[in-house]
Amino acid sequence: MKPFKDFVQNTKDDTVYILASIILITVSSLCKSAIGNKLSRIIILLGVFLLAYSLTLYLKHIKSFYINNSNFFQDNNSIIYRKNIYASCGVCVLIVLLLLYSTYTVFF
Repeated sequence: MKPFKDFVQNTKDDTVYILASIILITVSSLCKSAIGNKLSRIIILLGVFLLAYSLTLYLKHIKSFYINNSNFFQDNNSIIYRKNIYASCGVCVLIVLLLLYSTYTVFF
C-alpha cells in the first residue's frame, strides 16, 4: 500500500521535530535554576514554536493521506493500517495539550 508507506515516511521527520521540541521544553524546565528564568522561558517558547510547526506538518500529512484515500476507513483490507492513523490523531491531541500546558507555564 504505497500511500500508507508515503504517509509513514513523511511522519518520520515530523516525529523527529516533535522529539526535539519536547527535549527543549523538558531540559529548559528542569534546568531553570541553572540557566536562569528568562533564558528558560525563551527556550521553552522556541520549543513551543517548533512543536506547533511539527503539529502543523503532522496534520497536513494526515489530511493529505485522507484526501488521497477517502475510502481508507471503509476498506476491509486496511484494518491493520487504521490503528496507525488513529494513533496519529491521538498524538495530535496530545501535542495540542502539551502546547497549551507549555504556553501556560511560560506566562504564568
